[in-house]
Amino acid sequence: MRPLVHDADLKPHWSVYGLNSPDPDFETKAHGICALYLNAFRFFAQSHVVICSDEKTGMQILQRQYPTQPLAPGQPEKREHEDIRHGVRALIASCVVATGQVVWHLGQTRTSEDFATHLAHVVHQLPAMPRYDWVVDNLNTHWSLAVCRLVAPWCHVPYGVQALHRGVQRRAFLGDPTHKHVFHFTPKHGSWLNQVALWLSVLARRFLTRGDFDSAQDFETRLFDYLDRIGNFIFRSLEVPVMSG
Repeated sequence: MRPLVHDADLKPHWSVYGLNSPDPDFETKAHGICALYLNAFRFFAQSHVVICSDEKTGMQILQRQYPTQPLAPGQPEKREHEDIRHGVRALIASCVVATGQVVWHLGQTRTSEDFATHLAHVVHQLPAMPRYDWVVDNLNTHWSLAVCRLVAPWCHVPYGVQALHRGVQRRAFLGDPTHKHVFHFTPKHGSWLNQVALWLSVLARRFLTRGDFDSAQDFETRLFDYLDRIGNFIFRSLEVPVMSG
């Protein structure tokens, strides 16, 4: 006799995670960010650039304690679960939506100062624009005093620590639509709206998951080579340069 769960197309043995955003303005924020993406090409033609920024933190530099057994007919690759650890690294990356250009830099930390340094590097790599729209998630390093201190002179507005004492004040300052540089924060549990997260996801699946590195130097050398190769492959059809740090 056919089970009722089959007729109802129910799969009680499956369970997946889901995220419920508590942000009451989720739809408004999501629509605003998606509108930036939809208009990115037109904006860029008008010297108005949309940039997505994010980090890949805690990238462990792992060396397998025993050699990986290669795949064979009917047998998957077998990786040893025991490993030797050579530290961690953090990758900060920004993607120019209209061109696909990616600017990145690697470090041992991802502090507020690290993120501010990265933003300055991105702006230095791009031609001067009258308007920059940045899409970032809600990590506190993205709305720190260091970022406000950097952005204020770019926007030709005064920087006052007292006026930016609280986080809500700093977020409002960075999100001011009258500024030259405007930050758009994804709603809570909506970081998937940040397009550079897709690029970082590919990095995790293709480079980190099966990683086996002899040292921190080996990791960095192979990572830089991978980023150059994957960048050239992805953006070759766009005929735009891939900028790295």
